[in-house]
Amino acid sequence: SAGAVPATTGGPAGVPRLTVPAHWQAQAPAAMQVARYLPGGADTGLEVSVARLPGDGGGQLANVNRWRRQLGLGPLGEAELASVLEARQVAGAEAYFVDLRALDSGRRMVAAGVLRAGESWFYKLTGPDEAVGREKPAFVQVVESAVYAP
Repeated sequence: SAGAVPATTGGPAGVPRLTVPAHWQAQAPAAMQVARYLPGGADTGLEVSVARLPGDGGGQLANVNRWRRQLGLGPLGEAELASVLEARQVAGAEAYFVDLRALDSGRRMVAAGVLRAGESWFYKLTGPDEAVGREKPAFVQVVESAVYAP
């Protein structure tokens, strides 16, 4: 397997330094993104994006439902949120992960929100279900590798 090569996101000051796998091709970020990668190149249909929002970014429920909408899924209620969230500590910060599947389209998204110093960092891996499943361990490692500026 390809080793990880340290790479910086190249975004504005304060963007975390990420250690990304060698097969992740860095791309110009789209609107609202600070970094974007194509794991394995454009042919895989996979995309990783990194974005930053002030505060809690609207809160966990709003973020999870926004991600669900992006996959064509209906919204969850507050009571259902706990069943899809995995709370974690990442780099000493509160974080949460979700793994969402759209069975009709075969698309999947693994997303993470990291709350740090009054900001929210959002990491998303999207693409075909099986390919996302293969890339998920590397994606989680990248989220956990982030070195945030003081």
